[in-house]
Amino acid sequence: MTRRRALVVLLALGLAVVGPRAPWSEAPRAQPQRAAISRSGVLGGADYLIEVPANWRGGLVVFAHGIQRGPGPGAVGPPPIAGHIVDEGHAWIASGYRAREYQPHLFIEDLVALRDLFLKEIGQPRWTIIYGQSMGGHIVVASLELRPGLYQGGWRNAASSTASALPTT
Repeated sequence: MTRRRALVVLLALGLAVVGPRAPWSEAPRAQPQRAAISRSGVLGGADYLIEVPANWRGGLVVFAHGIQRGPGPGAVGPPPIAGHIVDEGHAWIASGYRAREYQPHLFIEDLVALRDLFLKEIGQPRWTIIYGQSMGGHIVVASLELRPGLYQGGWRNAASSTASALPTT
């Protein structure tokens, strides 16, 4: 089994097993959308993407991408497992971040702002998890530490994410 397939299988199992029995499942369910939603735009200087399937089951995956080099804002792209997330009836959001290089404090803020926009324009999800790759794995760990209660879980796909690297501001 390839590493990517294993990741998809583990994420699907986690969502299938934890979601229906989790304490937050008792929260009001998100209303199904009549049509799929696919949006892009700029928020606080960062490009973003929002994808919500027509059969939205109330889950939201916040994607934190890896580091990008060079000047200017980062480039936004879908999570590698975007198709699987949508096929399972869940929404995802992604930010290009307002800057490049290594500025996790900005990236955490950009993802929180994008999540807030999702809440305002789409609605309250039943649950929200944060998923990141490479440097995005650091964003996952830091977000869970610095924003307790914002996410019901996180998945990092990174070689290294250590507590000693967490931002202090």
